[in-house]
Amino acid sequence: MSLNRLALRIATVLALKGRTHAGEAVFDSRNVTIDELVRDEAVPVISVYTDEDMPGDERQVNLVIECAVSVLEQRDGKEPQLWTPTTDPMLELNLDLLEAEIMDVLREPDNEAADIWRTLAFDIVKTSSQRGVFGVETDQRLAARQLLLSVRLLADTQGETIVAIDRLFGLMERDDYYAAAVPQLRDFANRNTGRHRADVDAARLMIPQSSFKALRVVYGVAGGA
Repeated sequence: MSLNRLALRIATVLALKGRTHAGEAVFDSRNVTIDELVRDEAVPVISVYTDEDMPGDERQVNLVIECAVSVLEQRDGKEPQLWTPTTDPMLELNLDLLEAEIMDVLREPDNEAADIWRTLAFDIVKTSSQRGVFGVETDQRLAARQLLLSVRLLADTQGETIVAIDRLFGLMERDDYYAAAVPQLRDFANRNTGRHRADVDAARLMIPQSSFKALRVVYGVAGGA
């Protein structure tokens, strides 16, 4: 598991909640039915995904923020489900506004989750916007857009990452949805970020620790860390 990729997605969700005209309708990874949405009425919804992950010295992750105007509808007595209608001028206006709000929110200086987001995603390599709902193929023009941000992430073991993720855990503990997951994530973070840096480098090179230390001596690299 990549802790900082997960943290990037959660920081995005927490940064956006209540800060756009989608209100609290900001979901992590998929649309889920929520009773708070008004049934049979079109409402703005945001879903956040982390898509392609490209490891390396300059690691990139594709963050997908899906903006949709959705309807919570109950059919044949079944549990209500969200669906996305075809677009029209007013729905399109809502999508444009929602997309602009998202980018503004991620730049807000007084938004702690957004500040954590900017720490983790220290460089936005590319931004694009396209029609459609993530994972859905259709010939119709739906009232949905995908905002794709290709960002460079800090390494999991970098000091700034450890501090940022600890701050994020504090925000998650105050969120009803995420709070229960924090103890497990803290345990994972402590076990992985507490390792000696030499252990991390040796593991990345897939060589024994003893061989890694010998190479450092041969090439004149001072210290064991």
